[in-house]
Amino acid sequence: MANEFSNNAKTKIIAAEIYNEMPYLKKAKSYIPQEQMVGKKYGNTYTVYIPDPGKARIAKASDGRNGLSAQVEELKEVRYPIACEAGLSDVMLDEWEKFGDIESFTDEIAIPHARNLAQNIEKYAVEKTIFDASQGVVGTKSLATIAKANGKLKKAGNAGSKVTYIDPVVGNDIAATAAGQISNDTIVNDLYKDAAIGKFAGIPVVEEQYMPKVVGSSAAKFTVSVTTGDKGFEPITAGSLTGAAGTPFKAAGLKLVDKNGIQTNEDYIVIPKEDGSIPELRVEFEGMNNGNANAWVPTGTTSLSFSSMLEDGKTYSIAQSRTTDAVAYDSYRFGNIPSCDMETANKEAITLQTYKWRKR
Repeated sequence: MANEFSNNAKTKIIAAEIYNEMPYLKKAKSYIPQEQMVGKKYGNTYTVYIPDPGKARIAKASDGRNGLSAQVEELKEVRYPIACEAGLSDVMLDEWEKFGDIESFTDEIAIPHARNLAQNIEKYAVEKTIFDASQGVVGTKSLATIAKANGKLKKAGNAGSKVTYIDPVVGNDIAATAAGQISNDTIVNDLYKDAAIGKFAGIPVVEEQYMPKVVGSSAAKFTVSVTTGDKGFEPITAGSLTGAAGTPFKAAGLKLVDKNGIQTNEDYIVIPKEDGSIPELRVEFEGMNNGNANAWVPTGTTSLSFSSMLEDGKTYSIAQSRTTDAVAYDSYRFGNIPSCDMETANKEAITLQTYKWRKR
């Protein structure tokens, strides 16, 4: 029992250290209950569904649709793929069992291995999600740019807690010139530890060391093929990109539909990845309901012409303002491996499993 408790305690220590080293995934949203993952295997991709908010309307006597007369529209859920993958770190069994006291084990095994594993997962998560956006701002290295980004979040109908992630060098440069504007917040410090810069306009500002950079180019181009229907375009998931991944593009007339299904006057920003893929662009015509659209164009539009928002030759550091649950992250307890001693520990969104076996 003592040995089993010792292994369990060691697993809990590592799980806690991993959690501390993953600021980008703290408060990420869990979409799939643990029981739905029974029998699932890592390396596979599964699907979650985002509900359609529908279209509310203001009834008028002049439109012939007043009163309680129902105007039923088909609801369309949006499918999102979620990959089931595993982050791994190996420890020689002799080293694992060598340290009998918590302090030595924490310093020699838990912290270095947890940091290595956590930062590899963190980097991978940033690379997978950083360009999944429908809004973007380009500005100077300042609180004004962060404020503009946070304002865009609100205009997009995003409710709930928010957070801004920023390159550490850029973040500290901003903090150094913004005395008194970024507040020290105990809750933010407790949650994000050393990554916390502070709180600005009620929103945590957090360092993320794996934020990418993008160089603007006058040759940058992004083109898509458009198939029109009665109410809008068929969904667009990719195009042809010339230039750097992460370059933001906008098209004349392409505007944002917010999370409440309301057509706004905000530009919809397309940010392609290296392979030209983009978050699914679902376009409806002005005044129409094309089923969970996230953008709209004037009726009669048959094409989109994109232009880059970046200046030629200038290097831009990417920051991200988002609702905390905009990134989906779950960790799961996978099945036992035969002939292994296994322990599982949880720390908030982190599930860590250790498997111990000896060579025969």
